Amino acid sequence: MADSGIGNITGGLRRRFSVRLIISYAFDWAVLIFFAAIGVVFDRIEPAKRPFSLVDPNIAFPYT
Repeated sequence: MADSGIGNITGGLRRRFSVRLIISYAFDWAVLIFFAAIGVVFDRIEPAKRPFSLVDPNIAFPYT
């Protein structure tokens, strides 16, 4: 039976990582860092705040 390395502790230690595998993980990390940076930017943006009153007739539903 061929050794697939699954269930064998030392099976993965002798193998080198392929360039394709490293590039795929690098791309995943780049996407993760990109979205984390977008999250930080959105966290620091001050939201638009407009004061309002619950009894303001301009925003009230007319049929209550």
